Amino acid sequence: MAGMTAWAFLYYGASVLYLDGGLPKWTAERRSVSTEVPTHEPRTFAGEAVAGVYCSLDQAKAAVDDPGTILWDVRTPGEFDGSEAWWNPPPRLGHMPGAIQLDYAELFDVESGTLRPAAELTALLEAKGISPESAVATY
Repeated sequence: MAGMTAWAFLYYGASVLYLDGGLPKWTAERRSVSTEVPTHEPRTFAGEAVAGVYCSLDQAKAAVDDPGTILWDVRTPGEFDGSEAWWNPPPRLGHMPGAIQLDYAELFDVESGTLRPAAELTALLEAKGISPESAVATY
């Protein structure tokens, strides 16, 4: 859920930093933790939607026929091929026409829970045809 939360803040224009490996890695490295509840001065967040972070339904429909846009389905192979339904399944199982399937879990090292090194991610994405030259919409 950290990734979805980070995306939501990016969508509303906030700066976001992602703790690679999360609290499990933090504690595995024997870094300090606290049970104290910190106090902070209240602040007002005036978020404003950032258009380039969001893909509307109309944009997704147009992307199906746009060779310059990649639809990246980050779900499991079973969700992609419609053989399994997982959390919050869509009304019809399967994937959008022309989508490329690469499960988001493959972006992480299984043992550490951290993102794979940049070179590995680049190779993985390129092997699936996902490149920085194209616009990429994920779901």
